[in-house]
Amino acid sequence: SNSQRPVIVVGSQAMMDRSQVEAVVSALQTLGLPVFLAGMARGCLGPNSDLHMRHGRSKALKQADVVLLLGVSCDFRMQYGMVFSSKTTLVSVNQDSHELYLNRRPTLPIHSSVPDFLVRLARVWSARNIDSVGLATSWKDWQVQLREACDKREEEIQQQASSSVTSTVSTKRHLCNPIAICQLFDQHLSDESVLVCDGGDFVGTAAYTVRPRGALSWLDPGPFGTLGVGAGFALGAKLVCPNKDVWIIWGDGSCGFSLMEVDTFVRHCVPVKAVVGNDACWTQISRDQTSIFKSEVACNLDFSRYDHVAEALGGKGFLVTSNAEMETALLQSQQESEKPVLINVLIGKTNFRDGSISV
Repeated sequence: SNSQRPVIVVGSQAMMDRSQVEAVVSALQTLGLPVFLAGMARGCLGPNSDLHMRHGRSKALKQADVVLLLGVSCDFRMQYGMVFSSKTTLVSVNQDSHELYLNRRPTLPIHSSVPDFLVRLARVWSARNIDSVGLATSWKDWQVQLREACDKREEEIQQQASSSVTSTVSTKRHLCNPIAICQLFDQHLSDESVLVCDGGDFVGTAAYTVRPRGALSWLDPGPFGTLGVGAGFALGAKLVCPNKDVWIIWGDGSCGFSLMEVDTFVRHCVPVKAVVGNDACWTQISRDQTSIFKSEVACNLDFSRYDHVAEALGGKGFLVTSNAEMETALLQSQQESEKPVLINVLIGKTNFRDGSISV
C-alpha cells in the first residue's frame, strides 16, 4: 500500500480455470491497479477498461516501484528480467516453479495457482478495508502518466494507419495499410467474437490495434509462435461456443499450415471466419534477416489467391485491395451463417513493427 507506481502484468495462467475467470476479473477490478494483459488474458477486462493499459509496457515496468507478475515469466518478452529497475519490488506468482525463478529471482516468489492467489488477495484487500479511494488518489499521477502514454501511442498508430506502404514482391494491385485493415476489422467485431490468432507480423499488428471483447476471447500460438494452430483452435472454439463469431487472424505464411481445414469446416458445417493479412512475405522473419544478413532468401512468397482456395473447398472467399472493399467483405461476412468465410487482404509493408523480436 506504500507503492506510488504499482503495475500488474497478467498472463495466460490467470485464465486456466474457466470457473474462476469471473472471479479473476472481479479481483483485478477490486485491486484497481494499472494492468497490462498478455496471452490469453487479453480481453479479460473488456475493450474499454480504465485499468487496462494497452501500450507502453516496457517503459512502465522500468519506472514501476512494485510489479506483480501473474503467470508471466521473465523470458524474452520481459527482456530476461532486465526490463525492471534494480530497485523494483518484484512479486511473481506462477504455478510452474521453474518459470517462477527464470532469469531473475523475484523479491517475493509465490508458487501458486494464479486465480487462487488473485482471488484471495482481493478478499484480504477487502477484508482489511484498504482504502482503495485513498490509494487511487496517491496513484493518480502515475495512472494519468500511463494513460497519457497510451493515448499518445494510439495517436501515433492512427497516423501510421494512413501512411504509404511498400512491397518486396511486384504487383499491379493496390495494397492496403495493415494497421488500417486491423482497425476496420476491430470496428466490425461483435461483442460475441472469439479471436484465434495464427501469424507473425500481421498478428503482431493486430495485437496493438484489435481489442478482444471479453475474457477467453483471444487464442494465439503462444510466446514461441508455434504457427499452424489457427484452424484447429478455431474449430474447437466454434464447436464449444457455436453462438460465438469465431475469427481466425492469419498471416499469409501461417495460413499455409492449416488452410486446408476450410474443407473440414465445410464438411462439418462449422462457419468459422478468417482474415488473411497477405503481404507475400514471411515478414516477421524478414525484418531481422534482411537487416542483419542483407538477404531476403526464402522470405518472399506471392500474393496468392487464398480466397480462391476457400471457394474451391466450398467456402466463401473475398479478395480485398482497399479499405472500402474490406468494409464490404466484413459486412457480407456477418450475413453468412452457414459457410466458412475467408477474406484475403493484400497488404503492404510499414515500419510499424521494426525492431520486433523473431524466434
